[in-house]
Amino acid sequence: MKTKIFELERVIVICLLLVVITRIRLLNFITYENTFLNLMIISFFLFSIVGIFGLIFKKNWGFFATYLFIMISSLGFGISPIPIPYIQNMLSVQTVNYIIFILSAILFLFTLFLHLKKLRIIK
Repeated sequence: MKTKIFELERVIVICLLLVVITRIRLLNFITYENTFLNLMIISFFLFSIVGIFGLIFKKNWGFFATYLFIMISSLGFGISPIPIPYIQNMLSVQTVNYIIFILSAILFLFTLFLHLKKLRIIK
């Protein structure tokens, strides 16, 4: 009988869930005045939820939604897709921006690695 190995996609799912839960207050900023901001906020939550369910059910579209979520969260809002609580208060803004960029790149590359592994392009 084969033992089931811990699936690394669940690490990404946990990261996405934590970011969505901690950033739920972004929904308060949906207004009638700023359509672009509304679309960004809706995209943030939509791609995170689609990514979570897609990764849970091991679908390719879950990976693509996760890629878009990482880009929207880091480039659009300056939010780290890997939760880093309380670090933003202790460091300078420029240092935090570098950390967010590095963590976003790490999660993006990790997601890409898992996606390529799922497609059996790499072993």
